[in-house]
Amino acid sequence: MESITVRCFACKVGMKIKSEYAGKLRKCPKCGEIFIVPQSDGNAIVPPPQVLEKLRQAEQASAQSEVQTSSTAGTQANQPQANISPLDDERITPVDHPKRLNPKYRYMILDTRSVIACWQLDKGWQVWDGARLVPAKRNQNLLPKQGEFYLVELQLEAAGDEMKLTKIRIFRLARQYSVSKLAGDDFAVLSTIVAASGLLRPQKSALLAGLKQHFMREVWAEAKNIYDYLLNDDSHSTEVE
Repeated sequence: MESITVRCFACKVGMKIKSEYAGKLRKCPKCGEIFIVPQSDGNAIVPPPQVLEKLRQAEQASAQSEVQTSSTAGTQANQPQANISPLDDERITPVDHPKRLNPKYRYMILDTRSVIACWQLDKGWQVWDGARLVPAKRNQNLLPKQGEFYLVELQLEAAGDEMKLTKIRIFRLARQYSVSKLAGDDFAVLSTIVAASGLLRPQKSALLAGLKQHFMREVWAEAKNIYDYLLNDDSHSTEVE
């Protein structure tokens, strides 16, 4: 069967896709971006914003109805029409992501190069103002409305009288109005998760700097696999422990 050579518009990775998928939505295996397959060899096509929004709504509806048998019908009702078929010809696979913020964990939000917000139970979401962390709810002007954002879940466990970092999970957020949700309910940003994701070197450096700034060395220094991940070129792993 003939195939089309496609280059992702986001991470630039090349891939071969069966020609039968031309004009349909697919997901990049490396960065998770959704794109339209071109009719011939070339760059992946960026979907219209309304199509991405409908897919996001479909995923949310599926996640909220995961215990109901009607979830599939609800998802199909939200799928884009016209000549663009839904991802994987049926529906978006729901992302296995946290439904609530675990009070024992910490959470950080990154853009492409820096930590822009942090969460912990006693302080809620804090946003970086260029010099320090300040409450997100009282500083909504600091919350970007669009961009490339990632949520990192830092799983901590008690080890005697100390806390140890044992695992991280990484998720990509919607490009628009995800970080702005930090001004509302603490959990609202979780509804904007679109995919599990890896991190590139600049983001890893930012995350490592954030760990060193916000945690004592004893918390993260013994997490060898995580520390090694933040120093190597692995951009595919979506969780490390």
